[in-house]
Amino acid sequence: MENQSRICSNTSTDAEEEEHSAILQKKYEEVKRNLMKISQEKSKMEEIYKTSRRKRDEENKELVREIKSKNNAVESALLCKICYDKMVHPYTLTCQHTFCAGCLSKLPRNKENNRLCPFCSKPFRLPQTVTEYNYVIEDIKSIFG
Repeated sequence: MENQSRICSNTSTDAEEEEHSAILQKKYEEVKRNLMKISQEKSKMEEIYKTSRRKRDEENKELVREIKSKNNAVESALLCKICYDKMVHPYTLTCQHTFCAGCLSKLPRNKENNRLCPFCSKPFRLPQTVTEYNYVIEDIKSIFG
């Protein structure tokens, strides 16, 4: 009898082990599916991050290009159109064109003792000593070096 109870006990233990094994297999498959979902979500998040970063990098590059373009425009505006160097003591004529005071003083005079604006040919006279410079342009020069 003892042998029979051992056999029954072994049989029920085997059945319990099979049931336990089936439960573990089921849990394993569930965990595996969850890990696959997490992996897919992680891949999606990484792609979103990469796309977002590329977009941000492109926007930054565009902003840098825009700043450089505006900086070049300002630097160009600060050049004397007579000597093509940064203006020294910028002087604005009545026609609103601005040049280096020294460059203007070197322009030839016409019969009426006037000089002509190199841009619009409007006649102008410089004071004996030029002391009224365009300080706005001087300030902008100091900002942009």
